[in-house]
Amino acid sequence: GMTEFSLKFTVGAPDRASFELLYSVGNELKSATLNGKALDIGKSAGFSELGGSMVIKAPQGAGLFVNGENTLQVEILNAVGSPSPLGFYASGMLKISGAAEQAGGAVGGRGVVGGGAGGQPAPMAQQQGQHQAQQQVAQEVDLSTGGAAWSYGQSAAPSTSPHAAWYKALHGSWIGNSDSWPAGMTEFSLKFTVGAPDRASFELLYSVGNELKSATLNGKALDIGKSAGFSELGGSMVIKAPQGAGLFVNGENTLQVEILNAVGSPSPLGFYASGMLKISGAAEQAGGAVGGRGVVGGGAGGQPAPMAQQQGQHQAQQQVAQEVDLSTGGAAWSYGQSAAPSTSPHAAWYKALHGSWIGNSDSWPAGMTEFSL
Repeated sequence: GMTEFSLKFTVGAPDRASFELLYSVGNELKSATLNGKALDIGKSAGFSELGGSMVIKAPQGAGLFVNGENTLQVEILNAVGSPSPLGFYASGMLKISGAAEQAGGAVGGRGVVGGGAGGQPAPMAQQQGQHQAQQQVAQEVDLSTGGAAWSYGQSAAPSTSPHAAWYKALHGSWIGNSDSWPAGMTEFSLKFTVGAPDRASFELLYSVGNELKSATLNGKALDIGKSAGFSELGGSMVIKAPQGAGLFVNGENTLQVEILNAVGSPSPLGFYASGMLKISGAAEQAGGAVGGRGVVGGGAGGQPAPMAQQQGQHQAQQQVAQEVDLSTGGAAWSYGQSAAPSTSPHAAWYKALHGSWIGNSDSWPAGMTEFSL
């Protein structure tokens, strides 16, 4: 039969909201709805990879979101005739487009500013939101192309509209050139500041034309999976920098990717990546743990200096009003009237660096399951 999981979250600017949830599932995702309206779920392709053809999309301007509480529901089929493992893992953010300074109260959730009807939140909510925002943003930094300051040599990496055959991302942008780029190897890089290197990690899902040959963090090689083209995001295409592997340094860190344009003459070249640098541990201890665009502090961990702290609170309020984590393990997914049960992944399931699977990796009744958010 079917199993349903659900997730509830608050939106104050429904005309500017959108999300893209990459997922992995055992056995099959049958449907997803937002406020009762069907969403594009791609195609279930198993439990060993994240994304690829497995993406739930809620685009902006499609009349899917409502002002106030929104409900996301997913239905999962456990097709085996007797109880067997069932799991669902999803990773993604609700995003609000438009100027960050106009987005106070635009979204509401765990650690999110306001939750009012858009515009400026009430003074009390604003004060609480600033405090929560400082905590949450100290935990994450956007490393995505189009969201972070990627470079090409000494200049900013050129953004490009996607080629007709490339993956159509709802957020961020491709870098490179969808018309013409020299043949051979191209290197893009990204610099970001970390104040708690022992607690840092990231997972960047990517799409590439033509092939990602390598990725390094501070000169150390990273696991890049396997390039599988430019029409999907993730799947086998994931750059991983796990916590505790000695990859991060205190202060400035440099991520570099090398892309091969194998065609013998100039042709399109593009790279799209989506993911967050995350700092594990108690949020209240993470002030200044990470630094970047719109991020608290950037000092050497612990509490940032007073001036940086004040600036960080203001930046944090702006950035967190733009995003809410909808991931399993990061948001309050439900199963019926109870919290959705977290589970360690089955030996054959995708091993995520962040968040957690929901379901049960040992045994779950056969049939359909619905989870909601």
